[in-house]
Amino acid sequence: MNNKPQRRWLLSYYPERLLGNSDRLLDIELPQYKKPKTPIIAINSKELMLQEDFTATFRNHFLLPFLVVVLFVVYMQGEDIYLAWKETEASDSKFLEITEKQYGKDYLLNTENETVRNSYAVIGDDGKLPFKTYFFEMRYSPKFTAYPKETLQDDITLTAICAVFILTLGPWAFFMRRRAPLIIDREHGLAYSWWKGAVCAERLERLKVVNTPKMIRVHLYFINPKRPDAPIWWRFYKLQPSCNPYFPSAEQRDETLAAMVKFIEYGQSAVWPENWQGRRPFYIFDDKKPDNFEEQLAAILKVTDQRYAEKIAQETDEIEDLA
Repeated sequence: MNNKPQRRWLLSYYPERLLGNSDRLLDIELPQYKKPKTPIIAINSKELMLQEDFTATFRNHFLLPFLVVVLFVVYMQGEDIYLAWKETEASDSKFLEITEKQYGKDYLLNTENETVRNSYAVIGDDGKLPFKTYFFEMRYSPKFTAYPKETLQDDITLTAICAVFILTLGPWAFFMRRRAPLIIDREHGLAYSWWKGAVCAERLERLKVVNTPKMIRVHLYFINPKRPDAPIWWRFYKLQPSCNPYFPSAEQRDETLAAMVKFIEYGQSAVWPENWQGRRPFYIFDDKKPDNFEEQLAAILKVTDQRYAEKIAQETDEIEDLA
């Protein structure tokens, strides 16, 4: 019988106590630049604030430029239709003007020439071609366009693609909420944040992190504010230690963890010599701090403290039984 534990490929990294590895992290010397390194966004004697930066990086570096390109394509398509409309108007007006001078006004009204009759029907005496007439009656008609089917297919395809991107990615890019920071509260011994009205928290002495090649995930607990009777659950707060939103180096991840541990153990001076507040990325909306923040925080800590006390009691009983 094979008793060797099976490796779980989907869960290769597990939460570990942040302060459980403090000796190694405290030995790391933090680099000193003009400002603290990402993901730190603010620091003072009481609090260290870190910001989840992946969504901002993805939005600013990829999504918004892509939407600008899509909008530019829409503009170019609109300009192409507008120029074609005006060129058709000018061409037909000039054609009717020359025909009238050559054959007279009655010829335009009574001619059997299909080209002249069609042009006069859409232009009229004022020499103006209504855009609605051009777009719905001329642009896709074989009487006025050389390749009507191809033009219709191109317009539909391009419009559909641009509409899908604008309607799906546009609102998300411009109206997404700025994520609340992860706050290391040294004064009260807590790490907390909030997300869509739900407070997430844990005591620093029990705070766990998952250090993966892609990001640092801080293990917090929350209770659904819409269902206070629901069981407590955990939520990861994701930290990107660099501007690289995909694979930050191990050194960068360790420096972020070292900054957190140094602040918890030694205070602000071990991380940055003075109070500092960075400029946060621009968002139209913020994920605002819940009005019942204190109430939710107290409920979370009550459950986690009780669980921790039960765990310690169980371990004590097991030790006594072994003895």
